Amino acid sequence: MQAKAVIFDYHGTLVDPWKRYLESFSQAMKKCCNSAVTDREFIKEQRRAGTPTHKILESILKKSGFPQSSELIEEINNYRRTLVSSPDFFRENPDTLIESAKETLQKMKKQGAKLFLVSLIPLLDHSEERKIKKLIHNQLVAYELEKEFSEVFIEITPYGKKFGNVKLNAFKKINEKNGFSSNECVVVGDSEIELNAGKTLGMKTVGVLTGMSSRERLEKLKVDRIIGSVAELELF
Repeated sequence: MQAKAVIFDYHGTLVDPWKRYLESFSQAMKKCCNSAVTDREFIKEQRRAGTPTHKILESILKKSGFPQSSELIEEINNYRRTLVSSPDFFRENPDTLIESAKETLQKMKKQGAKLFLVSLIPLLDHSEERKIKKLIHNQLVAYELEKEFSEVFIEITPYGKKFGNVKLNAFKKINEKNGFSSNECVVVGDSEIELNAGKTLGMKTVGVLTGMSSRERLEKLKVDRIIGSVAELELF
């Protein structure tokens, strides 16, 4: 059966998330320790391997000769979260479009699939929710992606909430509103959040390697397909 709906994640799938993510570590270390992060590839490798943020920070502090106290780690991580929740930081560190992302969306539509975007943004300060949503909307318009989707969901959620449930509910809403059965839907993403949500509902899942997960992590999730980027996406 050919897919009737393709549900895309945003950061790590259609746009490159690394600039803002890595810059948040650098600025947080500079603020809290007066020391810039030089080994950004180490952070990237650790994040893709699934290492928790506090463990990444512990390793960075050790490499830099700082004490690995839980208090300092919490201070750095809280400041980092404050940064990534800031509209100014978002604006200063914009996402870049993954190569051929727009062309892939257009190809999927020509093949008869309806396209949906479900983006999840964790924030510390919910007073900035409207501004962040507006920035993402403007980005979608600038990259000429918005018009390719039947519907766009930008889900804002506090840190600490079960992110998987947020996407699970969004996927259910798409099915119920459009009358799709789960086996008619494909979820395309870079993390366990959306891929596990799709698997839970019985949807086909495609993991991409442009975001926050390594091939090994995606293999452990037992997704249906693993591709280098959305440029390689084909409908089931």
